[in-house]
Amino acid sequence: MKVLSELYKIPVPEEFFSDLDNKQLSHCLVCGKELIDSQSDYMIEKVFQVNNNRKTTIFEHAICMECSLELRKSLSTESLANIENYFRKNVDFIKRNELLIENNLLTSKDWLSHCIVKKTPLSDCSEYQTYCLCKGKYLNPGLLPYLVSEEVILEINELLSVKTKNEIDGFIDKYYGFPPEYRELMYGKKLIFV
Repeated sequence: MKVLSELYKIPVPEEFFSDLDNKQLSHCLVCGKELIDSQSDYMIEKVFQVNNNRKTTIFEHAICMECSLELRKSLSTESLANIENYFRKNVDFIKRNELLIENNLLTSKDWLSHCIVKKTPLSDCSEYQTYCLCKGKYLNPGLLPYLVSEEVILEINELLSVKTKNEIDGFIDKYYGFPPEYRELMYGKKLIFV
């Protein structure tokens, strides 16, 4: 049986590379810190929309752990507690990792095939977000990559305070400045985890 320590050398899957140049995201969106050679801990988040079987990346970024922790501080205590309770009630991340390892399901195709909460197949998702934790050029095995469907995003959005929604809007404006056709997608009903 494989153990987590054996997973420390799994390279970041190509699904988490930049769609702009097909290279690994190498710098923190917020502070610009180089992430790969410095062996930094960081997260990658990608948001997708699917129309007529065509997948469009709405956004993608890497954020170092230091910046991620600072961004979390700007969110309301109530929202953070609601998000944590939602995932605690709906997902056992440790058991998921153990099952994937025990069944030798160690590819991004296995990790991202279904919504981690609703079990919706990727093929049935019209909008979804993917996440992974990394250290340098490898995955951090403490939390294997996962996908959440639009249904989960909408449910979590309902748990957020006005303060948190405003912080998310500010983050989007500062780092992305989306064109008008994406404003409803990002502001009207969607959540961005930071």
